[in-house]
Amino acid sequence: MSKRQNVSEQFATAPSNDNTRPLSVLFIYTMDQDTLNEDLSTVLDIFSMSEYPGEEGILILPHTSFQVQTIKHLPFGLIEIIGEYIDLSDAC
Repeated sequence: MSKRQNVSEQFATAPSNDNTRPLSVLFIYTMDQDTLNEDLSTVLDIFSMSEYPGEEGILILPHTSFQVQTIKHLPFGLIEIIGEYIDLSDAC
């Protein structure tokens, strides 16, 4: 994943190397800045370790919860899903 939507769109719409037509999904994940800065169990910013730091790559860690807000079918067979982070740590 990338923090830059245009980078993610380029990967999602790039032609495949074989004759199959993959399902391309663009997932837009929203989280407030305070949570992003404080909750290291949710997202890791890996741009400094990346071979391509300009892509501003991130990793969303397993068991991270989100709620789907919208699903849109865009041109070129691209599906856009917008999800919002849910903090379940208070529920335990």
